[in-house]
Amino acid sequence: MDNTEDFRFEAHKYLLEMDAAVTELMMLVVSGKTCGAQWDKANARYDNAHTEWARFLRPMGAVPMSTKMHQAT
Repeated sequence: MDNTEDFRFEAHKYLLEMDAAVTELMMLVVSGKTCGAQWDKANARYDNAHTEWARFLRPMGAVPMSTKMHQAT
């Protein structure tokens, strides 16, 4: 990114999708629909959103959480 505003704008897009994906999952939990095709689709949406967020951060020097945990021990 060229500047902080560009980074913030891009980060906001990824965070909005992650928030929407989590909201969809939580709505399914509340309605008792934690299995089946709808649940699988919602989980895939969240997994994709998280993967894209992590991919976006990696060029900024972020270390994956699993790596951080192994380094601390």
